[in-house]
Amino acid sequence: MVEVALFAAWATVIRKADGYTLSSSERARVDRLKTRASEIQAREFPQMRAAWANILANALWEHDVIVSTGGEANRTLRLTSAIFASNGNIAEIQRTVHDPLDALRFKRVEYRWYRGADEYTYYRVETPPDRAVRLITETGWSAE
Repeated sequence: MVEVALFAAWATVIRKADGYTLSSSERARVDRLKTRASEIQAREFPQMRAAWANILANALWEHDVIVSTGGEANRTLRLTSAIFASNGNIAEIQRTVHDPLDALRFKRVEYRWYRGADEYTYYRVETPPDRAVRLITETGWSAE
C-alpha cells in the first residue's frame, strides 16, 4: 500500500501545479510527470492487486478461505469458503475489505461457497482506471 500512497503524492503535486502560473517548460514537466505516473500505475496496479491477494490468502488460510484474483489486470478478487453460505459473513468481510479494494482499484469481489460454484454473491467496486491519477482527500479518494 506504500505504492498507493506514492501515487497519491504524485497526484497531489500534479494537482497543486494546476494552481500556479507555469512557464511552458514547467507545464511540460508537469505533463510528463502525469504521463509517467499514469504509465507506472497501469503497470503496477495489476501486480499490486495480485500481491495483496496473496497476502490475504496467507492470512485467511487458517480460516479455510481460498483467495485468488482474475479478470482483466487482476481486477476481480475471488474469495471461496463455506463461511460464505452466510450473507452475514459476506457483509462483514465486504465491510472489512472495501477500503483496500478501493485503494487497489479492484472492480469486483466475488464470494463463493465452494470452488466451481455457479452461483455466488458479488459486489462491484466503483474505481477509476489504473491509469487515472487520483489523490487522497479528507473525505476519501478523488479523481484527478
